[in-house]
Amino acid sequence: MAEKRKRKWKRWLVILLLLLGGGLAYLYFPIPVKIVISKETTFVDGPVNSDGTINYVKALNEQFAKGVTPENNAAPLLLKALGPLLLNISIREETLCRLELKAADVNSDHYFITWDNRAKINKPAKSQAAAGPGKPKLSKKVSLEDVRQMLRKGQVHPELQSWLAANAEALRLVEKATTRPRYYMPMVSRCNPPMLLDVILPSIQRYREAARALVTRAMLKLHKGDVDGAWQDILTTHRFARLVQQGPFTTQQFVAFAIDSIAAEGGIALATSGRLTPQKARLMLQDIAALQLVGNIVDSFDRSERFCALDFIMMFSRGQAIDYGWVSNNSNNNRSLLSGAIKMLGGRIGAQNDSQDVSFSNLDWNEMLREANSWYDRWVKTSRLPRFQGRAEAQKALDADIEKLRLMADQGLTARWLLLKLGGRPCRTARSREAAKFVIAILMPLSGRAIDIQDASRIKFEIEKTAIALAWFHGENSRWPAGLGELVPKYLPAAPADCFSRNPLVYKPTKQGYILYSVGINQRDDGGVNNGAGGKDDIVAEAK
Repeated sequence: MAEKRKRKWKRWLVILLLLLGGGLAYLYFPIPVKIVISKETTFVDGPVNSDGTINYVKALNEQFAKGVTPENNAAPLLLKALGPLLLNISIREETLCRLELKAADVNSDHYFITWDNRAKINKPAKSQAAAGPGKPKLSKKVSLEDVRQMLRKGQVHPELQSWLAANAEALRLVEKATTRPRYYMPMVSRCNPPMLLDVILPSIQRYREAARALVTRAMLKLHKGDVDGAWQDILTTHRFARLVQQGPFTTQQFVAFAIDSIAAEGGIALATSGRLTPQKARLMLQDIAALQLVGNIVDSFDRSERFCALDFIMMFSRGQAIDYGWVSNNSNNNRSLLSGAIKMLGGRIGAQNDSQDVSFSNLDWNEMLREANSWYDRWVKTSRLPRFQGRAEAQKALDADIEKLRLMADQGLTARWLLLKLGGRPCRTARSREAAKFVIAILMPLSGRAIDIQDASRIKFEIEKTAIALAWFHGENSRWPAGLGELVPKYLPAAPADCFSRNPLVYKPTKQGYILYSVGINQRDDGGVNNGAGGKDDIVAEAK
């Protein structure tokens, strides 16, 4: 009898263990989820990698290369002008190959030399080098902005003309590049399958330096009385910005905004110099009217930045390690946050092309993709609202929610995340959506600042146009207008509005000239003062 009870007890124990094992298997055994290609998940339907994920690198390359030919593409000329350092050495050969170029095609003895590196222009003789260690010394440390300020005061920095002469060929190539309508630099990923997060962009800081050089040369030409030459350099810089904006990423849009702002500052200096004839001012306005607005940060964000987030999720779905170099050099996110979130989600940080498998996180990738898309949809919808029709409030709410996600990701193993992991399969949908929020915390920027930078660039361009129109008016009437309404319709088609307020640009005639300004990003009239650290950010043109 006792033996029978013992066998019965063992049988129930085995059944209990089987049920427990089956329950645990049901709860925690990883079941692969195939990614569904749709607008709600992958956002685009191809090209598709062999594992069923989207090749976003190829998708962007196909989109931005459409209609580009060696004859209409400005990129090869910019490579020749700005030098091989424009491209990271790890992708240089492949990039040149895709552009149908050889290294010899872009080799030049006249690479652009930045102002900070101008000591390279006059290298010391061997005897001088032997006499003392170190590089040739520069004169007093001074920025190009300082140089332009000197020119406005009628002074020429002693090293300026030799620097510009050394860069004459490089700037000629930049100018030639701006006569071409397209700019396409292939996106190259070193991993397999390709990943957007692995794409290394050109060193676009060099673009900004070249733009500063063009506008500084314009100011030197103006100092020498060459108004036409000065305007051509400024116009070239405006066109340069419109080339750079053709890049797919928001970082390229920001550089385009910066370049156009540099050009507008030069145009404002020319318009307020007192040297424009009515005929020249009229022709300059015609040139300006032919230029489109620079960039659309929302379109860029909706495309490339969304793709980066979706690609990031697909990286996890295939168990692919992210390149440690990208994590180390990531400038937009906290490195520890990025590393921690990747590991929490079951990913791994490895060396480049490291193909070691990672533990499967048992996440529903489609739910993660849907959650990520919902955040990007919200960012885009909020950013497309007119500034004074609820955009500020919507952006503030969105940015507050993004900051909460970042705080959550920074805390790491939160109680909610642990409970969702313990919940197993029934909690997989909620866990997957929670996991997507970690991706958003890493990759999504705050919304308000991006639009403000775009609007600041565009209003500076508007102020430049208005300053030229004022110069035209003054040249014909020997006086400044009492108000901007006098410029309409002959000099301007409409009174210029300030995108940072509900009013026209502020215009105040003075005894010597006028002050014209936007109230700036803070949307507060600071009396035409822009002092940065003091919080006053009016965007100003002043004729004295």
